[in-house]
Amino acid sequence: MSSALSCRALNIELTNMNSSRNQVDAPSNGNGPGVEHVENGPAQQQGLVAKAPTALNYLCEAIKAAVEDLNTRFNAGLETRQTQTTFEVRELEKPSALIRVDLTDQNDIQYSHFIKRNDEMQSGIMHVCVGGSGESSIMFPDLPHSPLQVSYQEASKRLLNPTF
Repeated sequence: MSSALSCRALNIELTNMNSSRNQVDAPSNGNGPGVEHVENGPAQQQGLVAKAPTALNYLCEAIKAAVEDLNTRFNAGLETRQTQTTFEVRELEKPSALIRVDLTDQNDIQYSHFIKRNDEMQSGIMHVCVGGSGESSIMFPDLPHSPLQVSYQEASKRLLNPTF
């Protein structure tokens, strides 16, 4: 299946931030720590248009479903907030986001999530690829290894699991 994907070269940098979750709550313009803009890769050169806004919506729906499940099964006290380009998971009545997902450009989704065992925020970039059939998929960082192609549900699990 990965041979059917046409993805541009990935430029992924994983950044560990201080233990303060408040750093993630600052507005993101897509050029913060861990985000570098890469111009016109093979996907754009071959005329394929990435579907990051659609992918972001699918990812947000998968995260919402997982949060609802956590709230139902464990009374986790989580809420979600969404704008057109940002999605957050927060603990009720707390100002800091546990997970923040931002649309940074037509091919990339930046994320930050709280790693409970290390008491720190971790950030990275998920790359959205478009296959020959026009379907989008997510390439999730798996440092120090190559990024993995994952489903939206798997990406939501990879964002939520370290938080709890």
